Amino acid sequence: MPPLRYRRDDIAELAEHFAQRMCRELGYDWFAGFDRAALAQLLEHDWPGNVRELKNVVERSVYRNPDPAEPVRHIVLDPFEAPWRHPGHSETDAEPERQKTAAREAPAKTAAGDLRQRVAEYEQRLIRQALEAAQFNQRRAAEALGLTYHQLRASLRKYPGLLSGGD
Repeated sequence: MPPLRYRRDDIAELAEHFAQRMCRELGYDWFAGFDRAALAQLLEHDWPGNVRELKNVVERSVYRNPDPAEPVRHIVLDPFEAPWRHPGHSETDAEPERQKTAAREAPAKTAAGDLRQRVAEYEQRLIRQALEAAQFNQRRAAEALGLTYHQLRASLRKYPGLLSGGD
């Protein structure tokens, strides 16, 4: 099957389908549709992630729509988009965007092992801080970290030095 960017006629129908499913999941009575600009934005996007990307974009846009009784006016293509940035930003804002693009296109300089090690160190530091703040009460520490007690216990088994004082 060809990529979605070559099947533009399918985009509106698929978007409507995904939006209706999301509305049902959110408990809305009905889907108010997309306004003209939002639909145009969906049709113009290149969809490098194909149908799965379309589904995610539609679900995110429906979820973030402030009034379910009104049509979706804002399509959220980038989930990490800063709320104060808009597609029509000025040329002075373009340089940071170019830098981000260059950073994405540049090969990663950090080896995967180094990344895993740094993530593990950060995770251990957060757990240790939560344990100390909770006076080593594991249930309170787990709650402070947003974990279940069993998830914290699994991390403590993963990093046995956290309870004995060493990293």
